[in-house]
Formats: sequence, C-alpha cells, structure tokens
Amino acid sequence: MTNYSLKSYTQEQLGNWINSSHFKQLKNLPISSHRAISQIHNPRVNPNDILLAALFDREEVIAYLGMIPDDYYGKGEPIHFAWLSCLWVASTHQGRGLSKQLINYANDQYQGRILLTEFTETAKKIYNKLSFLETETTIMGMRYFVKLNSRELIPRKFPKLKFASPLLKACDSIGNQLISLLSFDKNHLDEIKDCDFHDPLIMEFITQQSKLFSFRRGVPEVRWTKSFPWILTDNEQAKMECEKYYFSGCADQFENVIVSSYFDSKPTCVMFLIIRDGHLRVPYFFGKIISVEWGLWFKKIIKQYRVHTVTLYQKELQQLFNKEIRFLYRKKQFREYKIGKALNILIEDCLQFQDGDGDCAFT
Repeated sequence: MTNYSLKSYTQEQLGNWINSSHFKQLKNLPISSHRAISQIHNPRVNPNDILLAALFDREEVIAYLGMIPDDYYGKGEPIHFAWLSCLWVASTHQGRGLSKQLINYANDQYQGRILLTEFTETAKKIYNKLSFLETETTIMGMRYFVKLNSRELIPRKFPKLKFASPLLKACDSIGNQLISLLSFDKNHLDEIKDCDFHDPLIMEFITQQSKLFSFRRGVPEVRWTKSFPWILTDNEQAKMECEKYYFSGCADQFENVIVSSYFDSKPTCVMFLIIRDGHLRVPYFFGKIISVEWGLWFKKIIKQYRVHTVTLYQKELQQLFNKEIRFLYRKKQFREYKIGKALNILIEDCLQFQDGDGDCAFT
C-alpha cells in the first residue's frame, strides 16, 4: 500500500504556504488564496488550530479537507470546535480510504468536537459510516423561483441541452420582461444601500440578538464574512486558481449587503444578504419583522440585484415571502447537520442555527 504524506496548516503556516512557489506550482489547489486569507482572518481561530489538512503523493495534492474553527455558547464557558468544509479526493486516488483518513485526522485534532453541513451525497455516504459522527438535526428551508432561469436549470438537469443555452437565455429575457409588466408594483422606496457597522445602535443590536443563537456570530463574525468573501468577481488571479480548485471561487455576480430597519429610532431588524449570480440568501437574520414595508424592500432587492431565485431557512421570512412576494414556483429544501459525538455530549440544549453558520455564509 502506498504511503502518502499528510501535511496540516495552522493560521501562520497557511499564510506562508499560499505565498510560496510550491503552492503556485500545484496542479490541484487545496484552497484558493482568497479563501485562505479569509480563513486566516477568522476572529475565532486560535494560533494552533489546524485550518487545512492535505494528502500528498510526492509533491502533488491528492486529497484535502478544510476546518473552520468556531465556538459554541452554552451556559458555561464557550466550547471550541471546528466545522469541516470542502472535502475532496482526486479521481485517480478515490476508493483508497483517503477521505476517512482526513476526517479521522480532523476529529483527532479537535478532540471529536466537529460539526458539518452542506455536504454532497458522496460525502454523506462516507460520514454515515463513521462511528464518531451522528445526525444532529435537519432543518427545512424554502426555495422560491421569482423569475425564469431556464438557461441554468435545464442544462444542469439535462447536460445534453447545454448547446441550447443562448436560446434559453433569450426565452428567459422575454418571459421575465412579461412577468415584470404583469407584476408591476409602485415602489416608493429608495435604492437599497449597504449599511455599515459605524452605527453603535446597529452593533449593539446585533450583539444582543446573536445571543439567541448557539454560536453567537455577531459583529466581528459578520464583518469577517463581509470583508473576506470566498467568491470573487473580476479577479484574474482568482479565475486562474479556479481552474485548479474543485470548489467555487469565482462568479459573475457576488454581492453581500447588510440592510436594517428602525422603529422609533431603534433597530428592529438587521439582515446580511448574499446575492450570487441572481440567487438571494439571508445567512444572518437578527430581530423581527414588524413593518409591512419589508415586503416592498424584498421586491426592491429582487429588482435591483436581478434576483431570479431566493432560498430562505428562516420561518419568519418564509411567511413574509408567501404573503407579500409573487413567485412562479417554490420547493422545500432540507439541510442536514452532523455532529461529533464528543461535541454532542457537551451541548446543553437544542442547537439554534443561523443559515450562515459553518461555511454557508461564504458560498
């Protein structure tokens, strides 16, 4: 049996490696440079935390697994753990137990305190065989199709029809113009503007509201997510690296926007939005919707950012959409979370997730 070398990288080691000639010469990148920089700036990372583990066959990467350090907040001291992210094995080396080797390594490094979600069906089969993992919960979201997007959906389901993309794009354009005419609403709201963290009321509001969730991702974490995205646009280096990196790193459109509402001069709701190639999500939602104008806000967001699909895991936002937003179709989405048994023993109550927990806020 061939012995492959396993190398792991802490915050400092990862920063040094991505600037080395060895990294730039790799045929398969285990992480993009901008993802690595984002990982390095994680406000919850400790100096000795392992952020990436990779298996090498001589000098080439054949498998890798990312780890995102985080903290769980119960009634006592915070519990440090890691989200597993971006598991990959080269097709030439699959079936040799490399995925299991990497997962076992991550499990050992974090003393069994691991969480994971948004994994592929292939990865799920591997996780289901590991005795130290169990399913924590499955949450239900809703995906709304507010505009036609057959140019992407049909070739994805029927790859042989990829040649018809230009025709499908033209049909989408005509259909969506008709939809806009039929669903015209007078909207007195100004253009959506990205608010910042200079307002102390917003910062305090997010800090207090974050305590309602198990991982309390607040101002430092949202600022980190916004300032160091994993998806870039119009970046030549990122485009070059994407050719050697299995997971996504580039998009034609990627916006992350913070919007807020006030009542009686006090914040009532703050949302962190991501729009990627016309797909809108709300990774972080703080507060409650007490104004009917949020329906108008979402209509404005859909128009301003050319949104065709919206995915929501917050029940309150689903209720708003069902009542206030016209959509063509909707379908349920399910997200499963798996947890290390060693971590699950330490969890005091049912975990309360935000949509963006783990790496979901980045992609």
